[in-house]
Amino acid sequence: MDVYGLVPLRGNDMSLFRDSRINERMENLGEWCLFGDSAYRHHSRTHSYGVDGDFNGKMKSVRISIEWNYGTTASLFTFIGMKRKFKVYETAGVARIYIVATLLKNFHACLYGNQTMNYFNVVLQEDFLECYISSRNIV
Repeated sequence: MDVYGLVPLRGNDMSLFRDSRINERMENLGEWCLFGDSAYRHHSRTHSYGVDGDFNGKMKSVRISIEWNYGTTASLFTFIGMKRKFKVYETAGVARIYIVATLLKNFHACLYGNQTMNYFNVVLQEDFLECYISSRNIV
């Protein structure tokens, strides 16, 4: 997951893609790639749905898990899902609220698990959260 911001809501997705330099930053991470809209498909680290049905099916299942994560954040912090209340804040405030809610949602997942972890059979070691917070190596 990459959180880039704060950015005005008036910009379009391609401007955000360019300004964040996500494609260049991904090159430093090895063989990882981004999955996004077909508008980004001509960038080296970005892939989109194509003719490979097996790839498309795998990527759809990952996209579903991303929606689950947003749904979990919105259910734990109902304020996130209320668009009319977010209009009161400037872009910077909304981004900060969502980033903090996502961080707390991740802590909640470490303690109690979640739908995505179940789907991908992820089991965290007993002291994972403690190690993460204290920046100790996680085995």
